[in-house]
Amino acid sequence: METYLECPSGHYTSTSMQVHCSKCPQGTYQPDRATASCQICPAGTANSGTGSATEAACSLCPAGKYSASGAMVCTNCTLGTYQN
Repeated sequence: METYLECPSGHYTSTSMQVHCSKCPQGTYQPDRATASCQICPAGTANSGTGSATEAACSLCPAGKYSASGAMVCTNCTLGTYQN
């Protein structure tokens, strides 16, 4: 079992050999410590910040907008369609 650097929530190390922590990128979050990756925000939400520690950082898209999982921003629905 690999041991990862004890990074704080909102951060990760991509390999067990890494000597510094990286912030979780936009569209992701990580509530746990000492992890190799960040969790992807679910579809219908967006997170434009980095270093997010909770899923609450993934904001729901408002009516008229949508997103795929891992989105940084919500996208406007195309003409003639809607999302509520």
